[in-house]
Amino acid sequence: MDVLAAASAAAAPDVWRWQPHPEVWVLLASLVGLYAYAVRVIGPKVVPAGQRPVSRRQLVAFAGAVLVLWAASDYPVHDLSEEYLFSVHMVQHLLLTLVMPPLFLLATPAGWPTWCWATPGCGGRCGSSCDRWRRGWPTTPSCCSPTGRRW
Repeated sequence: MDVLAAASAAAAPDVWRWQPHPEVWVLLASLVGLYAYAVRVIGPKVVPAGQRPVSRRQLVAFAGAVLVLWAASDYPVHDLSEEYLFSVHMVQHLLLTLVMPPLFLLATPAGWPTWCWATPGCGGRCGSSCDRWRRGWPTTPSCCSPTGRRW
């Protein structure tokens, strides 16, 4: 009887053992770094003077989305869902599909899509090849026709 108990204990995974997930940490650091760059560098260049690129509510929503992504993708939820409990796996999927995306959408500034793709031209304020081509720079327009319309 002791041999069977020892064999089953050895075969059972230790789900509470901490395991690092550096791929999650790299993803989260990249998201935070890109958002910070967009808010601190790109945002002030494209919003009118005196306005903040993002509101406090949008910053809180972004922090909440990153926190949900981290909680669902790192220890212990990821390890429990992968090795032990299917119910935790389904909660993980619910967090990643129903909670995190709305928070990221709430964190998006109202004019963000137009920051780099605003009119005139295809690249707007970011100086795409189409805008440089219109100003006479020797570049081939990659996204616009000679009339300035998208292909």
